[in-house]
Amino acid sequence: MHGTAQLSSPEHRSFVVYIVDISAGGVRVVAPINPRVGTVFVLRIRLPLRPSGSLPVETRVSVAHSILTGEEDGFVLGLTFLELPNVARNAILDYLLV
Repeated sequence: MHGTAQLSSPEHRSFVVYIVDISAGGVRVVAPINPRVGTVFVLRIRLPLRPSGSLPVETRVSVAHSILTGEEDGFVLGLTFLELPNVARNAILDYLLV
């Protein structure tokens, strides 16, 4: 899955991230900042639905890792979902099955 999403927290104003990969457990994104491992953000993302449409989701995520990347012009963040609603988890699983 590729596209954009939005991250925000009380310590960081809202900013756009680029989605690299997604699973039922988390999402990998490219971000313009280098947050500490364990930092919690609110993620706003639109998940694709089959056969068409999208599902807007807002959920908390935690930074599992952050790695500087020269190829992507930013930091690759591994984000773990903390409280992903079942409907969102099912949308991700459906997307991955195709």
